[in-house]
Amino acid sequence: MIKVVINTCYGGFGLSKEAEELYESRTGEFFCNYDTPRHDPALVDVVEDLGDAASGSFSDLTVVRVEGDRYYIEEYDGYETVVTPADIERKWVVVA
Repeated sequence: MIKVVINTCYGGFGLSKEAEELYESRTGEFFCNYDTPRHDPALVDVVEDLGDAASGSFSDLTVVRVEGDRYYIEEYDGYETVVTPADIERKWVVVA
């Protein structure tokens, strides 16, 4: 099981200034929305520790648990959901 941070509102993924500073103080690395993996343990900890205060101006960040070792994030107008191989298997139509 892994934890993944996603945005659960329309707008877009982003950390608050406080969350970015906390992430950077804990890791010694600059936070980048595009380069930091959503399952990064430090990112997950920051979002869990700060709660609502971790969310940026146009986001509502949530930590979700994912079974297995793979996932991808599907996004529509900034609203994100996590997709796993189990989710994809359920969508197949089998023609007899």
